[in-house]
Amino acid sequence: MNKEPRFLPPKGLDMLHLASTDGHSCVIYRIDPADGKPGSIIPDRFRKQAVGEGCDVVGLNLNDEGGGAGPTKEDLILAAITAVMERQAPDELEGDGRAKLAAVSKQVGFKVTKVQYEAAWPKFVESLGAGDKDEDDDGVDD
Repeated sequence: MNKEPRFLPPKGLDMLHLASTDGHSCVIYRIDPADGKPGSIIPDRFRKQAVGEGCDVVGLNLNDEGGGAGPTKEDLILAAITAVMERQAPDELEGDGRAKLAAVSKQVGFKVTKVQYEAAWPKFVESLGAGDKDEDDDGVDD
């Protein structure tokens, strides 16, 4: 059964309006007025943006207590940085080898600010070494 996911607005909101720069928009309702069911079915183009704004998917309960929190904006930004860096496309990289802010924003599906990017970059760099370190690593190469 191929069933479309239904998105819920962030906790505390009855609806959320999403818009893109190309003029398209959609509204996510807690109870969809068209069919009276919880959540709204939204176009694929808005799914990343909806998650970035803190929306939940009906049945997953990512943002409910007891179920663990859903991905934060920083988590999404880190994943986008990782994807851009893995591609190593020259037009997506700065001269110093870092991912371009515009490429990260495009990957994640919402505008990433320079402040958000600068906060996430050190965590990305730290994650690169996480798999390479020994448990007794004191920061000195042996």
